[in-house]
Amino acid sequence: MYDKEFNEYKRGRRSCVCSGKISWNIHKVKKFIEDNGEILLSDKYINNKDQLLILCKSCNEKYEQSFDLYKRGFFHKKCSTKLYLNGKRIPTRKITYETRNCLQCKMDFSSPKKNRNQTCSPECRDKYKKGEGNAICSHNKMRYFCIECNGDGICWTCEERQIKKDVYCTRCHPNYIPNTIGSSKLSCNFIDLLELELGVKIQHIHYNTISKTIDGDEHRPIQWRKKAVDGFYEKNSTKIAIEFLGDIYHGHKKYWENDSLAKNYLGKLYTELYMETEKKMLRLKNIGYEVLYIWESDFKKYMREKTSTLMSYCHNFIDKLKCDNN
Repeated sequence: MYDKEFNEYKRGRRSCVCSGKISWNIHKVKKFIEDNGEILLSDKYINNKDQLLILCKSCNEKYEQSFDLYKRGFFHKKCSTKLYLNGKRIPTRKITYETRNCLQCKMDFSSPKKNRNQTCSPECRDKYKKGEGNAICSHNKMRYFCIECNGDGICWTCEERQIKKDVYCTRCHPNYIPNTIGSSKLSCNFIDLLELELGVKIQHIHYNTISKTIDGDEHRPIQWRKKAVDGFYEKNSTKIAIEFLGDIYHGHKKYWENDSLAKNYLGKLYTELYMETEKKMLRLKNIGYEVLYIWESDFKKYMREKTSTLMSYCHNFIDKLKCDNN
């Protein structure tokens, strides 16, 4: 196990026994060996792709390391042999999370998926929201910085579902409540505040911040059972649907610039998401609902300023969506 330290594109490792620094940067290898350790292989192996065996002077632990900045391999701690998965050598660039077995001693090697949060430093977890495992994407870049794939589009927590925001899927994102479809805490907060301002009871999912539990349920129109609206109430026999529109999920116009390069978690353009949202709102209106909506950025602006009513930041849908702060 290694306690990893991430500093943007540079990585360092420390001995798990004595916490002595083990250099990752090839340009610092020789100086590190002079100061901290002893080289066990000849100088001809010092290059960007071969491995070195380093002996830590403080604890006598051997580490077989790869000094290629974008690749790393997994080695068995006891016998220092390459680890294999299903009879095939594990690629150093692509990391899977099945159980590994060393072919030489048959000993099971624990999955990084289970160990990474224990071995990864708190600074790394806070900054990258990710542990040891999938730090490198298929483009040979740090996932956190790769704008081509946003970490291959797979959630960094469960590594099963597609990323929807930051490096998380809907269910794993810290700002979402863990129900079957995922509901935004911002959305719940918005409807709670709107409920107080209007003095009406709005049917919606309420998130209890103290008990961390979910109360209530979303309204589903009889004519469109698959559609769950964020909030619903009736006023003078008029059915009013309330929608909280996340800027990314619904394609706010501020993301339209260079849209051909800025594909989102669904692989769609933000303009496409915007048009799909508009069609859904129009369908709600056509089946007899008045639609009241607010953009995520508008709600955040209200929370910062609070110079007027919350309703003044909301829009009534007629036939087109509005983005006032674009």
